[in-house]
Amino acid sequence: MFERIRHMLVKEFHQLFRDPQMLRFLILPPLLQVLLFGYAVTTNVRNAPAVVVDLDRTFSSRELAARFFSSGHFRLVRETTDIREAEDLMNRGNAG
Repeated sequence: MFERIRHMLVKEFHQLFRDPQMLRFLILPPLLQVLLFGYAVTTNVRNAPAVVVDLDRTFSSRELAARFFSSGHFRLVRETTDIREAEDLMNRGNAG
């Protein structure tokens, strides 16, 4: 079975290299996409909306939340002590 697949692959590669136009169509578009998208696409998160549910309300928990929001990656939408309220905001799409 693998012998037949190997023969078919060899045949297709021979056909591919016989036609230079086809080779350009198969090589250039993916190469251009890799180069263009590599510079155009960014995965940095900035200003993502977030809701804080702080049940502890201690200095440490407030300091932790402050560090998250001072980074610039998150934007505080609401601070609450009610988990149901935070779930409702998320379900309505008002919080990240």
